[in-house]
Amino acid sequence: MADNELQLIELAQQQRLISRKQAELVRSELEMFPGERAGHLMVRKSFITEEQLRELRGEPADQAPVTEPASANQPDPHVSAALDNVDEMDTVKTRRPKQSEIQQDAEQQPLQPKTLPLRPPGGQSSDAVRQSGEFYGQVMRGGAMPDDSTGQAPAPAASPPQPAAAPPPSTSQKIQNLENLLRLARHWGCSDLHITVGRPPVIRLNGQIRYMEMDVVTEALAEQLVLGNLSSEDLMIAKEKQQLDYSWEIPGAGRHRCNVFKTRLGWDGAYRIISNAVPTIEQLGLPQSIKQLSEFAQGLVMVTGPSGSGKTTTVAAMLDLVNSTRREHIITVEDPVEYIIPGKMCQITQREVGRDTQSFAKALRASLREDPDIIFVGEMRDEETTSIAISASETGHLVFGTMHTSSAARTVARIVDVFPLNQQSQIMTMVAESLRGVIAQMLVPRRDGQGRALALEVMVNTSGIASQIKDGKSHLVSSAIQSGKRQGMMLMDDSLMALYQQQLISGHDAWLRASNKKQFEAIKET
Repeated sequence: MADNELQLIELAQQQRLISRKQAELVRSELEMFPGERAGHLMVRKSFITEEQLRELRGEPADQAPVTEPASANQPDPHVSAALDNVDEMDTVKTRRPKQSEIQQDAEQQPLQPKTLPLRPPGGQSSDAVRQSGEFYGQVMRGGAMPDDSTGQAPAPAASPPQPAAAPPPSTSQKIQNLENLLRLARHWGCSDLHITVGRPPVIRLNGQIRYMEMDVVTEALAEQLVLGNLSSEDLMIAKEKQQLDYSWEIPGAGRHRCNVFKTRLGWDGAYRIISNAVPTIEQLGLPQSIKQLSEFAQGLVMVTGPSGSGKTTTVAAMLDLVNSTRREHIITVEDPVEYIIPGKMCQITQREVGRDTQSFAKALRASLREDPDIIFVGEMRDEETTSIAISASETGHLVFGTMHTSSAARTVARIVDVFPLNQQSQIMTMVAESLRGVIAQMLVPRRDGQGRALALEVMVNTSGIASQIKDGKSHLVSSAIQSGKRQGMMLMDDSLMALYQQQLISGHDAWLRASNKKQFEAIKET
């Protein structure tokens, strides 16, 4: 973005011709479409008049009306048209469909818009959101990105000033294609996009589902949207199995984790928006204890949490640290590959289940003959995969794995329970010796609506915890974490309480997610 364009926006803001939110929207579109001009955007969006633009530029009042030269890099007309229909005061209109619209051939009803903040959650720049997707709602350790100068988490940002009057709602937009919908969702900082028969396109923003102000998706349109971008081979697999998982990279719009599936009404699709850049541990604001878990030469590190809690992002940040500081070979097995990790000091090999290998277990077994130093298993979901991962961690490899468990104690119990009873004693001994740590995480909506806050449980395997695991007393792990704060450990409930005390999340949201709810009864209604 040219300096003179930025100066023009700042001058308009200084003279109070445009609001801060309007200035952010103009900057955002300039970054998204480098060929645009700031003055043209502000006039086209009716933020300022042509006469005011001439005054900003210091041109004579009687000069001919301003005309912008044609740009060699014009924005996608479909995306531009959709952005023009977004509330000019930096909001995106959404609404809940009427009951009649759920029927496949229901007549379209007038939309009832509900505004949502378009500015990135947590006050992060639009460019950072487009590069990083949502990361974790831009709030990490202690619920907020640490201040660069003090290292302390800043106070929650105040809500932006609201405009005196919002423009009248626009009519529903025509749905052009899936690519443009994904571009818009990424532009707004959403984490997911859903295509569902009988409803308008759906986005997940700040962890909440919202309906876009667009036409209701018919059965024919849904099939066109979700199947239209598939190769002939993938299309055959999708129709045969009535579902398909795959990754999709759109030039200039980043990568997406995609799932298409058949429902009683037709074909639906769910699309996870993946960041274009691998975040660092510092950018995510993760605690030092997590950084230390990536510095082992061998062992098993588990990152757990519900779906959509940022497990892959945490692992990607830890692998990025290894990639930047060591000369080793990293192999990842994912379903599908999410972050593309560029080689820095390390050799990087990334394999995708379904495209490059038949299963996690087969890829993991083969990886042991591919000279690996570090292995990332996208999901340890069965006995064979878990067994190979534990064996690899015992034979001199650093193994990262993920599970859908909510705490360190449950993670240890789940690993052991995967195996038959007659093997569990041996597995407990192997896990006690090879496990380096467990990171359990969840994302909680922020009180101010600006993204989501990260709540963490961190367990570092000490001799005391190893003894409990070996003796089959994984239920005592939580007590050991409680007394291990000096080693960088923390319980999920303590993290939730800290987020509440910093006024980053509500007491009700903390209570909903807490294990010991009695501890949160006093703040339940706050």
